[in-house]
Amino acid sequence: MSGPIKHRDLIKLTLLAVASLVLKPAFRSAFAGFALSLHLPIGSLIGGMYMFWPVLAAGLFPRTGTALLFCFIQGVLATLTGLTGKLGPLGLISYTLPGLVIEGWVRLIPSRNVCKHPGLALAASATANASGALVHGMLYFGPGNLVISTVAVTSLISGTLGGVLACMLYGILSVRRILPGMSRHD
Repeated sequence: MSGPIKHRDLIKLTLLAVASLVLKPAFRSAFAGFALSLHLPIGSLIGGMYMFWPVLAAGLFPRTGTALLFCFIQGVLATLTGLTGKLGPLGLISYTLPGLVIEGWVRLIPSRNVCKHPGLALAASATANASGALVHGMLYFGPGNLVISTVAVTSLISGTLGGVLACMLYGILSVRRILPGMSRHD
């Protein structure tokens, strides 16, 4: 697909962003004990679950700029609801940067559908998670902190999960033709 995003797609992207933010606390609490026992920030460990959403959005709405727009919407909603914590409006940067990173990977694909290319989806999710975690870490801990290196490695590893899950769900939705306009050969 090409051209500007349609209003109904913008509404769907916003609803997807709301769903991602509503489920975020559930993921955080489910993995909090494990992350804290490893002395890791929870976000870097379960970041793959966070990156699942923008990668899926880029697959469901394969237009240039979808991932960036999705992450920006997420960031605005997170800022307005207080999910950015102590960072406040600066947290918008750690939400938006992953969308920009995913867009870089999407541009490598003529169809712009990252979910049809599992290797690229995996790389996009991993590097997007690392970028968001690094920015968040630098804003929170300050540059040069040793924690940031650990966060980078952990977020790269956990970030791969998001790409895998996005491709799996995209595949299920397309095979079952659950979404309008999708077919097995779409």
